[in-house]
Amino acid sequence: MSNVSLLSSLPSNLSENLSIDAIRNQYSSLQTKFQNIRTPQEFFDVRRISKPQNLGEIQQRVGYNLGYFQANYISIVLLLSVYALLTNWLLMFVLLFSAGGVYSITKLNGEDLRLPFGSLSTSQL
Repeated sequence: MSNVSLLSSLPSNLSENLSIDAIRNQYSSLQTKFQNIRTPQEFFDVRRISKPQNLGEIQQRVGYNLGYFQANYISIVLLLSVYALLTNWLLMFVLLFSAGGVYSITKLNGEDLRLPFGSLSTSQL
């Protein structure tokens, strides 16, 4: 099946999301987001830490910091995720096994899995 017919067979909103322009826009958005990574000196500046006066100030600070340091938070989460996967092989195995199971279930196309001792429906799997 050609790429053009594959894209035309998808629902309209899904085929729009798969277009080259949409991928470029998402890539450039991601690229600009990571260009906004703040320096470690600014991110870990303990001189700017003070006790908030009330709950409203806490909410204001959290909202501001999430927007201002968003790229830093994302990069920390990504680095910790990679570290967790590389140091915990059981976690890597479970994730790969789960992904393989989900892929195998989708290959059944809604049919039951027939085994020598019985059959299992996709909802049971």
